[in-house]
Amino acid sequence: MAIHITPAYRFFFLFFFSVFLSSKGFTGPVASLLIPDSLFKGDVPTITCTPPSGLTETGQSFQSTTLNWTFEFGSLYTIQLKSGPEGGWTDVQTNYFGSSYTLYPLTFGQTYSWRLKRTCTDGSSSDWSPVRTFTLSCFVPSVTLEFINNGSTFIRSAAQDDLAVTYTYRWRLAGTEAWNYRSNVNTRDYNETPLVKNGLYEWQVRSECPDGSSSAYCEIKTSPVQCPQVSGLQEVYVTPTSAVVSWIAYYDIYFLLWRKKGNTKWYSRKEYTFHSGRFIANQIGGLEAGTEYEWCVQLRCPDGAISTSKIRTFVTQCTTQLNDNLNNAQVYATSALVNWTNAGKYTSTIPAKTYFQIRYRSASDSTWHESEKLADGNAYYLITGLVSNQQYEWQVRQYCSPSIYTDYSSGKYFITRCSEVSDMRTFFIKATSAYLQWFLSGSENTVIQWRETGSDNWQSASADNSYELKGLNANTEYEWRIRYHCDREKYSSSIKFKTQKEVICPKVNSASSSIIDSTSVRLSWSLSNSADITTYQVRWRQVGTSEWSYSPPTTQMSYTVTGLNFNLKYEWDLVYICEGVTSVYSPQYDRIFPQINCPYSAIYEYSIGSKAITLQITGSWLSKNVDNELQVRVSGAVSWSSIKGITIGGFNSVTGLMPNTVYQFRCRAYCSDQFSVIRSFTTLTPCDINEPNETITEAIPLSGTSVETSVLCLDQSLDKDWFKWEYKGISYYILVTPITRYGTGPYKLNLSISNEILTVKTAPATDTYADSTDTFLQIYAADGKTLLAENDDFDQYYSEVTLYLAKPFSTVRPGRWSDPVIWSTFRVPAAIDPVLIRHPVKLPAATTGKASRISYDAGGSLQLESGAKLKITP
Repeated sequence: MAIHITPAYRFFFLFFFSVFLSSKGFTGPVASLLIPDSLFKGDVPTITCTPPSGLTETGQSFQSTTLNWTFEFGSLYTIQLKSGPEGGWTDVQTNYFGSSYTLYPLTFGQTYSWRLKRTCTDGSSSDWSPVRTFTLSCFVPSVTLEFINNGSTFIRSAAQDDLAVTYTYRWRLAGTEAWNYRSNVNTRDYNETPLVKNGLYEWQVRSECPDGSSSAYCEIKTSPVQCPQVSGLQEVYVTPTSAVVSWIAYYDIYFLLWRKKGNTKWYSRKEYTFHSGRFIANQIGGLEAGTEYEWCVQLRCPDGAISTSKIRTFVTQCTTQLNDNLNNAQVYATSALVNWTNAGKYTSTIPAKTYFQIRYRSASDSTWHESEKLADGNAYYLITGLVSNQQYEWQVRQYCSPSIYTDYSSGKYFITRCSEVSDMRTFFIKATSAYLQWFLSGSENTVIQWRETGSDNWQSASADNSYELKGLNANTEYEWRIRYHCDREKYSSSIKFKTQKEVICPKVNSASSSIIDSTSVRLSWSLSNSADITTYQVRWRQVGTSEWSYSPPTTQMSYTVTGLNFNLKYEWDLVYICEGVTSVYSPQYDRIFPQINCPYSAIYEYSIGSKAITLQITGSWLSKNVDNELQVRVSGAVSWSSIKGITIGGFNSVTGLMPNTVYQFRCRAYCSDQFSVIRSFTTLTPCDINEPNETITEAIPLSGTSVETSVLCLDQSLDKDWFKWEYKGISYYILVTPITRYGTGPYKLNLSISNEILTVKTAPATDTYADSTDTFLQIYAADGKTLLAENDDFDQYYSEVTLYLAKPFSTVRPGRWSDPVIWSTFRVPAAIDPVLIRHPVKLPAATTGKASRISYDAGGSLQLESGAKLKITP
């Protein structure tokens, strides 16, 4: 047996819930609330955490390989590896998020085994995947660079650069059969001459591994013999008067060109290079500071062709001249504000960023302390953390770039002031104590002195900037002062205060307690005088036991005790702090909690059907805070069946009953052995000859574009009629449930389609039941879970719902085309469906995606994997 809130009651649930929200000021639509579908669709299916699948290895090199698997959304993975058949398993990664992982470094020729397990979104773990085994063998090189020189040299490069691997190259003119070979090449770059001018060449490369094995050749690459483009241009280093630039050189001779931006004349210089395929750096000198320049590189090939790179720009650094006009703006006991004249000048209208940095030290210390680089334009700095009455030296320098800066300026000196005392205050004056506070401009400790006014003897103590005087005499005048650090004979002015009269602590005036819920009691109290009380603490225990439970200190005059048990007596008392003294616990003989008794409950009929009964269970105000149990049995049987998790004050449906049978029910709270009065109810005789069709697996099949069913009926509020309709290869499920708790009279279901609009109606089969066949209609997608359309009207004798079948599919998350969870309709698109892609989507390898048309939203993309096809059928 199971308890469900059926679709028929969704209307009542939303109606009463909307009334509740309106009373609280909520005016939004109830349909926008996130109400779990599990409340209206029966039992929630159990999610099983299955082991990972789709395990493969790709991208092998001499010391690495990449592991791949099918990624499950929201999962985390644990990867284990072992070497050889006798090795033990080792965790490579735990809680890993992704669908691939590269192992490195590995041993060439070694056999490895690996496996996975995943942690699902509910926190559960799967079993280990099947074990995969691979051996690190000789790999096919993947080419990352290809280039052919005009008539003299060709260069090829493999991605791997393993010192233990050599390569074999072969090449030929396109259209010829014979290959030219070059073996035992121990670098990944290689040159060969001569080549045929303007010829088209094919070439391949393979790996020769240390164990004597060879890989297969890589795929054939084709390149023409032509004057190549100059590439890899970059600015390496720029100063106020020069710039170092570089490019990738394949020829021996290049021409470097540069000019000031806006000029028409180029300056040119021939450059000789000796390292083919490497970055070559060259310096351009004699430049103006703070000026923008253009530059490029030109290659003149043997046949007279010229290849010119793209034009790049750079700005030279600024020229700086720091003025030594340094100034000590403000000097304090532990800090100093210094500034200087910003004399950095730019020689053009394009300024470069200018920064400053200072350093400082004590005159008696050789160690400099450097500041951070100051923001552009800031020509001041506050030095902090200094010692009072000390001499300091400071200097400043200017940065023209992150790596170019001037020398430090000449030094400037200042002496910090003596610490000064100010803002002396007296707080929290009581009968025997007072709290003193002052501000000290320095960081050193000071000496505080105090005495009774008129006395000759001072008492002393060391302190930073505050001190609490204790042991004073009540109702007495005192004075206190601070001695200066720099001058031990100098004192601040005296501050006077008078202690209060002695206070008598109050007594407990009254105390009370009240039940809050099934496990909590609120305790309250009052005192004859609570002005000097700072904190309270409550303790409680079960009557007859010795161990107390204690509350944390509180400043409130009430406390809520939680975690209490039913049908038990508790006692309590409290302490309080008055003038720093903790009171004794008050007598507990008159401090007894009100006993929390286990609540009662009762059963009432709501609706009765042939296979289910809906009951309304009521109870006391505490019933909703405790666990309750409903028991049921066939009348005359001995044993009872228990149903847990029932709702007090709501509707509880008991399903799976037999028609025309007397059942007995009783209920109780788990805190009590006392059950409610037994109630007996008789289930009805079924009125529908088409039963069973109450589950989606028992759905009545329908087909065609115009359908009328035989006579049906719903005998009570929990009855359901399911139908399955096929149209253009797509399945739709139709669910009919009664609007009222009394079921329906005989009815027929009519289905028709026009212009791709599906219309579903229910109407009375005879005039006799014209007022009792109003139903609730829902149309679901092929998964039986995704709701496509529904009605919520009260039309007295018929109901109707429509669905536009040509509604475009759209993605709701990134993923694979073949995965229904990424689609808004929870199924894979068919040939008739228009598709809107809003997210990155992959069409799996060797599969065909179908649609009537495809459109893309911002952020949407479709990637076809190897062998995948997309078929559009307008």
